[in-house]
Amino acid sequence: MTMEFSAQEKFYLEHEEQILEWRKLEKGVPALIYRFLESLEDRLKDKASSPECEGSPEVRLVSKTPWPKLFLESRNWHRPYEESVHPLCCIGFEWNLTEPVLEKRAYVGVWINKGKFPDEAEKLSTALRQSKKAQNMVIAKTTTSSWPIRKFEEPETPFWKEPEDYAEQILDSITTVWNELWEDVEAAVGSLGDSPTSKR
Repeated sequence: MTMEFSAQEKFYLEHEEQILEWRKLEKGVPALIYRFLESLEDRLKDKASSPECEGSPEVRLVSKTPWPKLFLESRNWHRPYEESVHPLCCIGFEWNLTEPVLEKRAYVGVWINKGKFPDEAEKLSTALRQSKKAQNMVIAKTTTSSWPIRKFEEPETPFWKEPEDYAEQILDSITTVWNELWEDVEAAVGSLGDSPTSKR
């Protein structure tokens, strides 16, 4: 029997050393994304405190995780959990670093804190999906229980070529979604009351 290799196998074997070297570079991507989002935190605070943004939101940055986030939130959305207080939901941006294509895994929408508030999360998710404003948005075909409303935020050009353009795109998108949906989120959260299931 004659041993045969596919074109992909031949390519890999021929370039194995270089491929392995490139693979090492991937380890630096999370730190790069963390720095990028951290650089947007103060700029989002400026927008949040300006007339451009309704409802006087606060800014929350969640870094050093496979799912780094940059959020706007209202204090009215906080709930007690164990010995501290956490948001039941937020509006903003997430970059999912566990997916394979970097520029196809960033999205803006409404995030629900399902991990800490599973009972409230299900009710809130149902209420938000009924929002007419949310239904009029360009929504991703795939939503999740933690992101019942989201749209993917792909850069017009590779973000690493024009990081400032992508930064402005993200900030504008967060602000736009906030202004469109924060009142609906406020009403949905208010309809839940201060549920005793959140006090753990």
